[in-house]
Amino acid sequence: VRQDEAGRAQMRLEALLSEGIARVEQRERLRVCFLTGHGERSLDDTGSEGLNELDRRLEKSNLETERVPLDVPRPEQALRACSVIALVGPERPLPREHVDALSSAWRDGANFALFVDPIVDGQGRFGDVGITRLLDTWQLSFDVGFVIETDPKRRLPRGIGEAFFTDVATHPLTRGLSTEEARLDARPVAVGTQSIQAASTSRALPLLRSSAASFLLNDLSRTTPPSEKDRGARVLGVALDDPTPSSSLSSPNPASDRTRAQHHRAVVFGSSSWAGGDSFRDPALYGNRVLVENAFSWLTDRPALVAVPDRRSRS
Repeated sequence: VRQDEAGRAQMRLEALLSEGIARVEQRERLRVCFLTGHGERSLDDTGSEGLNELDRRLEKSNLETERVPLDVPRPEQALRACSVIALVGPERPLPREHVDALSSAWRDGANFALFVDPIVDGQGRFGDVGITRLLDTWQLSFDVGFVIETDPKRRLPRGIGEAFFTDVATHPLTRGLSTEEARLDARPVAVGTQSIQAASTSRALPLLRSSAASFLLNDLSRTTPPSEKDRGARVLGVALDDPTPSSSLSSPNPASDRTRAQHHRAVVFGSSSWAGGDSFRDPALYGNRVLVENAFSWLTDRPALVAVPDRRSRS
């Protein structure tokens, strides 16, 4: 039992038993490493932008989280034991040696979760987050700028259209979200996101899109509305499932102490807002919560995270 803010009792027996069963069913704990040192969102932050709620849910699913700085003499060694590497909301570009370490970890069999916002400097200029060489491995690239939605049925009342409901593509990672087939009302809400381009030969599959009425704002001094030719649906998130088995990865010295998932996978999103604390606390953002939980479940090749709703409080 726990008490809510008004001092009323809330029964938690069902939730704790379910979470306990989920823990003992997993014989090994995979390690999810959250990168630090580039202004990323923090696991310790309990606020609306922090990752503390995500940290708690990963722990409930028997996943071990760890903060991993890369400003060490051999950054590739810091990533050796990481099953999943998460880069969430960096505010500064990653140096080349850090990106090289990430590329090496991918070749060694680590899975990746990238939630990367557009970087804007004090003068309003867009910058490069510095992970181009890693994205090239997957034949992906960012369209730097903010996706602006003009469809009134999708955009939220606040702002200029940078916050909007997304369209969801059919994929194992998007189960439980709103699709034309499922007809569920659980659409993820994008806030301040950039779009993603995939080469025709890339194995990455789209997960989320904006509407055909959206456009990319890559100049914050722009005052004129875009022309029709500048509008079009844009991909906001992708998932990659590399069929290359771990035993045949190209690295000559694979990480012997890494517990790998059965698949070699990566997810890339154009915003870190989906992983923030509000996604797990605000009922209106339930779609964001499902998206993020499904992403880590898919990356670790494990059942969906345990999410038993709270019981009604009693006096």
